[in-house]
Amino acid sequence: MIDLKRRLMCKKKLILIHAAVVLFVFSTYVSVYGAEEFVCYYKEMEYAEDFLIKGAEAEKNGDLFRTFLYYQGASECIRSAAHKKEVKRVVELLAADARNKGNVYSEGAYKTIFDDNCPSYGEETWGTTNVWFPADVDVSCKTDEKKVRIELKDSVGAFDIYEAARYHAEADLAMMNWIRSAPENMEVFATAYRHFNNRRKGLRGSDKSLSGYEGDKLLGGYTKELKKISVENARRILKKEEKIFNKNKVKTAVESIMLIGLARKWFSYMAGEMETKIVKRSKKRGDILFRNRKEPLALKRASEYYGMARMPKENIEVRERANELGEMYASQKRWKKAAEYFTISGNRPRLREAEKFLKK
Repeated sequence: MIDLKRRLMCKKKLILIHAAVVLFVFSTYVSVYGAEEFVCYYKEMEYAEDFLIKGAEAEKNGDLFRTFLYYQGASECIRSAAHKKEVKRVVELLAADARNKGNVYSEGAYKTIFDDNCPSYGEETWGTTNVWFPADVDVSCKTDEKKVRIELKDSVGAFDIYEAARYHAEADLAMMNWIRSAPENMEVFATAYRHFNNRRKGLRGSDKSLSGYEGDKLLGGYTKELKKISVENARRILKKEEKIFNKNKVKTAVESIMLIGLARKWFSYMAGEMETKIVKRSKKRGDILFRNRKEPLALKRASEYYGMARMPKENIEVRERANELGEMYASQKRWKKAAEYFTISGNRPRLREAEKFLKK
């Protein structure tokens, strides 16, 4: 009976000691990170604490990427405003480094590398997925691929760093600043257009990665700015085309057509209602060259202008006119000109006849 009492008393003491340890750990985390930070069990909290230490060491050694991964991993347990601020500080440093190198966009922040030091699969892993790694495994190792880890791309962009770290509002601003720095670059504009289009779709859909996104109020302003850029570029190009086109020099039509097509592309992104400008300009140019009865090339270019204006009826008239002129020159035995006009009209039998005479 006495032994039983002793065992019960010992058991009570152990429970009290264990409770005291838990209370001490809890109070330590609360004092450092705030009451809201007690979100993990003791083992995971140990991992988080270890990640904080390793993150600080990585930063001391100049490895900001692993600093970010460690701090991000610790965020599973430590969710205070102070810790979030620390994570963002590191992300800002990575983004600033990318900007200083002139890198804004890189189609993703990470590249994968085979590494035998990474486990095939980890039972307790963190790395790049939401599970914890043992302390001796590199934080950049992936758990969903065998012996693979991630690194930042060599020319990683500031936008991609923000996006990968889920600072979406900052990523959007980086994208807008990129197009602002090169407003006449269609490739940059197209990338920005696709990004913001996808962002809007993501916000309307069920994209969980966008939870907490704070830039939705800015999207409308960004959209208006993008439209303004697209319209200004199209108008600038149309002004250039107006100076280039010369009704007396058919060869100027080549660059003219190219510029009208470019203006149409700029309008198509954000200002489809401006298509009427393209149609009117193209028809006007086609009508001018259609009246030229001396140069076969003029009718060919007229056909291209009408194609730009999407006017099939006028294109039929071009082919009919070309055939008439082909017959006229064939009657005069001017076979070269006849062949050129029959080529435009698409009259292959008459074209072959004209070519036979040319070979004689």
